[in-house]
Amino acid sequence: MRKTHPIPIFLFVIGLLAPLAVGLTGGPVFAAAPSADEADIIEKSNIFIDKKDYRKAESVLVAALGKYPDSPGIYYNLGLVSYSGGKLDKALSYYQEADSRSSGNPYIYFGMALVYRDKKDYSRAVIYFKKILASAPQNPTANYYLANTYVMAENYEQAVNHFLAALKISGPDAGIYFNLGNCYLALKNHSQAIYAYQKSLQLNPDDGMAYFYLGTAHHAAGDIAQALESLAKAKILFKAKGEDKAAAQAQTFIDKINSKNAGVTDAKR
Repeated sequence: MRKTHPIPIFLFVIGLLAPLAVGLTGGPVFAAAPSADEADIIEKSNIFIDKKDYRKAESVLVAALGKYPDSPGIYYNLGLVSYSGGKLDKALSYYQEADSRSSGNPYIYFGMALVYRDKKDYSRAVIYFKKILASAPQNPTANYYLANTYVMAENYEQAVNHFLAALKISGPDAGIYFNLGNCYLALKNHSQAIYAYQKSLQLNPDDGMAYFYLGTAHHAAGDIAQALESLAKAKILFKAKGEDKAAAQAQTFIDKINSKNAGVTDAKR
C-alpha cells in the first residue's frame, strides 16, 4: 500500500526486557519447577541480562546445560540473550528447545514471535502472537506487538483492530494513539488519523513527531491552515530538542505547502 506521508511511518515500541509486564504477571513459569540450584543459575543469568552483560549471562547458561540439559528456563534465557545480541537464528533455536520442554508457554511464544518479526517472517510472527492471545486475550502488550507486526507487514486494517484492543484494555496511551494515527493515515482515513494524533498530543503535548503527522493528516484532508499550524509546532519542538534534521523536514514541508498555496498565510520561520 502506498503511504500518504513524506517520511516513513514511525512506531513507538515497548522495550524488549519487559515485554509482558502488563497482562502476564511475574516471570516465565515452566511446566516443571526448576531445582533450587537450577533456579539460582537462572537468577544469576537474569542479573547479567538486567545489566546487559550478555556474554557473562550466556557463559553461565551454556555451562549449566551440561548439568541441566532439559531445562526450559535455561534455554529460554539463552534465547533472550541471543536475541538481545542480534543473533536471531540462534535465539530461535534456543526458544524452540525451550518450547519442546515446556509447550504452551506465552513467554517462549513471545520470544519466538519477536524473532520471526525481526526476520520479516510476519506470518509466523502473527501466529505466535495469536497463540499468546488465545490464552490471554486481555493482554495489551501482545495486542500491541501484534499490531506493530501488522504495520510492518503493511496490513493496516488488522493493525488498527489490535491497537484499539490494546487501548481498550490498557487505557489512554500516547504511543498507541500515535500508532493508530499512522495506520489511519496510511488507510487515508484522515478524520480518524487527526483524532488519534490529537488524543496522543493531549497525553504528550511535547511530541514533535505527533505534530508533524497531525500536520500531514490535515494537509491530506485539505485543511491547509491547520496543516501549517501543526507543522510549525512540530518544527519548534524539534528545534527545542536539538533534532535539527527533523526540524528541517518540517520546514521543507511547510515551504512545499506554501509554494502550492500562494494565498495561504505563511508559517513563520
